[in-house]
Amino acid sequence: MLETFGKRPELVISGSNDGANCGRGILHSGTVGGAMIAQNFGLSGIALSQKRTPVK
Repeated sequence: MLETFGKRPELVISGSNDGANCGRGILHSGTVGGAMIAQNFGLSGIALSQKRTPVK
């Protein structure tokens, strides 16, 4: 399956998630889950999230 689009990927980038992924909530994060599944296939993975606060 990983070779469907050609060469096997070297890195899986999951995200970008709008909001913080921290604490116990990380267990329910699809963004983090995507990076963790990459590891199951022997690939490197990174999850990107950001928490933005309005400028006052």
